[in-house]
Amino acid sequence: MAEKFEAIINGEPFSFPNGTNLLKIHDAAVGETPCAMAAKLNGKLAELTQSVDKDCTIEYLYPEKNEEASRVYLRGLFFLLLRALKESMPGSRLDVAYMLNRGVYCTIGDAQLTTHQIRILEEKMKAYVKEGLPFTHRRMSTDKAVEYFTKEGQTDKVRLLSFRPFDYFNMYEYDGVKNYFYGIMPPHAACLSSFSLKPFEKGFLLIFPVPYIEGDKAFEEQPKMARIFYEAENWAQILEVAKVADLNELVQNKGLTEFIRVNEALHEKKLSELANNICEREHARVVLIAGPSSSGKTTFANRLKIHLRVHGKKCHPISIDNYYLDRDKILLDETGKQDLENITAIDTERFNEDILSLIGGRETVMPKFNFIKGKREDGQTLQMGEDDILIVEGIHGLNERLSREIPAAYKYRVFIAPFCPLNLDDQNIVFPEDIRLLRRLVRDKLTRGYGFLDTLGVWESVREGEFKYILPYMENADAMFNSSLLYEAAILKKFAYEELNTLKTRSVRANYLVKFLNYFVSCEEDDEIPKNSILREFIGNSCFY
Repeated sequence: MAEKFEAIINGEPFSFPNGTNLLKIHDAAVGETPCAMAAKLNGKLAELTQSVDKDCTIEYLYPEKNEEASRVYLRGLFFLLLRALKESMPGSRLDVAYMLNRGVYCTIGDAQLTTHQIRILEEKMKAYVKEGLPFTHRRMSTDKAVEYFTKEGQTDKVRLLSFRPFDYFNMYEYDGVKNYFYGIMPPHAACLSSFSLKPFEKGFLLIFPVPYIEGDKAFEEQPKMARIFYEAENWAQILEVAKVADLNELVQNKGLTEFIRVNEALHEKKLSELANNICEREHARVVLIAGPSSSGKTTFANRLKIHLRVHGKKCHPISIDNYYLDRDKILLDETGKQDLENITAIDTERFNEDILSLIGGRETVMPKFNFIKGKREDGQTLQMGEDDILIVEGIHGLNERLSREIPAAYKYRVFIAPFCPLNLDDQNIVFPEDIRLLRRLVRDKLTRGYGFLDTLGVWESVREGEFKYILPYMENADAMFNSSLLYEAAILKKFAYEELNTLKTRSVRANYLVKFLNYFVSCEEDDEIPKNSILREFIGNSCFY
């Protein structure tokens, strides 16, 4: 039997003794810095403490470049934060609320934290980083885990574990503190030096490295996004479905029908309010709608049209995609490829000319982009009435470069995204982008003929485009619409789980989504979802298609 194995790392061959763990391999082949959080071992996500004894390929993952690694980093920081709380504020409860920019909003029970208290927590966490103690884990029975969390008063975890379809559990420990954050952990605390705690509302933002945003870029406040998350959280509390276990109990007890209707009624109420606000703006003629992938923009635009029609407004839909430059005129990016998501790929001059012409009451020949030929052609001739409204949908709707010639008084800008307030437990949020990815996987397979691997394969570039071209402009919006539906993960599981389960050995992200969906009880009946629901855009049978 060979005493060594060959590892291909970044395309280069290395040889190591059998039993060498991934962390030691990284330090020898790459160096101690930058700190990796995890690795893809033969394409499968692995902890750096895992030992290797067979020939393999290894790809190391870093939080500044990879979303999975960024989440591993965050889990490690949560552990340090819990340890700091135990030392400085014994008996206190950490509540993790939601993501803002590159930080997670946290509170300590109902306490209004002072700047001094937050600074103490941060200093203690940084001291732990210098100590560099390891994160260790061992597998235990689910019954033992339930016993431990019951003793610790973590009833939210106990409730969630009752729905977990496995009899084992991976418990982690750091310096005497035990917990689990629904994924693998970093090897030790010494690699968690890039973080800060920023006072925010009654708690603080835990700021950590994320991909797509430069680490030295100043943190930007997002008051509008914070407000919409706060509203969503309050709504979830009112409905008594703030945690995944709450939703699971509704599904099990056949109580989802009314819950679906209440969720949909909230969307209807918000759409009505939005239509009122648009009409109250005296000169508003152009509604610009933008949001990240799978936010439900198309259904939202169609439903908004109906509500505006109630006010006597005739609406005309316009897609920014029809203003693409001909493919041979689109500039190449630094990699030599055409970046179709860059605003430079849009004929903004023609867009402004057409919108101003329409607002002026003139007949205007609208463009239509032929995606097969890669060229723009003449489309329908359009003329607006005096009270008509243009509804413009596209990723650049909030970027001032798109509509720079159109007077501000004529514009009403809306940002739409699912600001999911549902949490796995007190200390673990549901990331909205996971819900959007599930939506897109199901929609792309049902309506666009793409397999799950196709959609998973482009998701990273989609996310990068969102951070470049959509999210920086979201605070320009006059209004934000939360397209989240608290019940949707239970429905999406029905459409996605089985196929994701077959792909989990071939895709790190598929494996993550399987683990995520394991905590949800699947709802097999979707008949109660109305045909105008935003969710219908993704699971089919929408009245708008």
